[in-house]
Amino acid sequence: MRCAYDFKMGTMKGLAMGRSIWLGLLLLATFCSCSRSKAEPRSREQFEALELVIPEQAPAIEVRVEKAYSLDFSITDMDFGRLRESDPAALVVVGYKEFVLMDPESTSLKVLRSGRFENPSNIQLPISRVGHVRDLNGDGILSLIRLGSSGGPPITGYDADGGIQWRAEGAGYPEYTLDFDATGDGRTEFLVGYERSTVMLDSEGSVLWRKERNFQNGAAVMRDSTAGCLIGLVSYRKLTLLDEAGEDIVSMSVPGAEDGYHNCVDIARNVPGYAYPLIVFGAFVDDNQYMAVWDPRQQTVMVADSETTDPFLNSVPLQGSQGNWLVKTEVIPKQAFPAGFESTKLRVQIFSDQGAFAFERFLSSEEVELEHALWIEDGAFLVGYGKHIWRFTHN
Repeated sequence: MRCAYDFKMGTMKGLAMGRSIWLGLLLLATFCSCSRSKAEPRSREQFEALELVIPEQAPAIEVRVEKAYSLDFSITDMDFGRLRESDPAALVVVGYKEFVLMDPESTSLKVLRSGRFENPSNIQLPISRVGHVRDLNGDGILSLIRLGSSGGPPITGYDADGGIQWRAEGAGYPEYTLDFDATGDGRTEFLVGYERSTVMLDSEGSVLWRKERNFQNGAAVMRDSTAGCLIGLVSYRKLTLLDEAGEDIVSMSVPGAEDGYHNCVDIARNVPGYAYPLIVFGAFVDDNQYMAVWDPRQQTVMVADSETTDPFLNSVPLQGSQGNWLVKTEVIPKQAFPAGFESTKLRVQIFSDQGAFAFERFLSSEEVELEHALWIEDGAFLVGYGKHIWRFTHN
């Protein structure tokens, strides 16, 4: 079984804070129940703790790391499939302005064909126009798209040769654009955040709903078979959950947050004891250090520290002959490193399925890139970062 994972939840301000954001935690004050009536502010001690026991030592694991291929462009996404029915199945690797189809079965990832995205205006494309590859219609055929921020349309769709097929109309410069399946029908929807509004679009760029509120600091999306689609959005002092129709479910405020502090929201998957994802809110708030964890089925808030939740934030399952593991990749900006590190790097970690640390490797890029891609297959996974693809084999 092969799966591709894209950890860029949208281009947004403060993304480069990376893991350093999670080292600061949330001072939670106000909780609104699902009836949408506000409750009195509560202290940390009034919330139930997320009880997780993380083993101190993971089972032994052997991992071989090799550089599989180097490209002429920086990688922003990759997935396995066909761009059209007549194409052979291939690893589709996408950058800011170009893409290639590669044979993942070959040792050197042989290039089958390549192409470039059509420039819609014959001018230099802004670097924030990020290429992605997605199954937009749930028909098994991949589509090339580019998600934008800081200028241009929020979404542009391309054909298998890189020609423009459609463009979504925008309402100014988007702060971020996220793509996900909101309704569970296999089709892709898009969430676009502007300076004064948040908009949901369908797989062809048509508006489904609009909220005249902005959530500039971050966004994340999850779907649960029972709770449905949940959209987590954050702005200064405010943390909000919406359903797929854009209606408020839960709202929390963060009093005492100072200017320059970034709230954040993320999804915790594969958490032991939970067969469904949890939503985690975090922030730098004074010197208080804890996180708020929303259980979408029980509709309750719990608290946890960052070390407890970290292995499960943006991690994906990896299965092989050595058992079940979790793979996590994240960009660590230059300024987040202690003395001795002089460049932005990508950290690749493997945890046991109980959250125990097992493996770590830092990958470097010649350029400072926030984009990276992960493609999982049985017994191995590929990581794209900068202009390089690394192969990790663990069996």
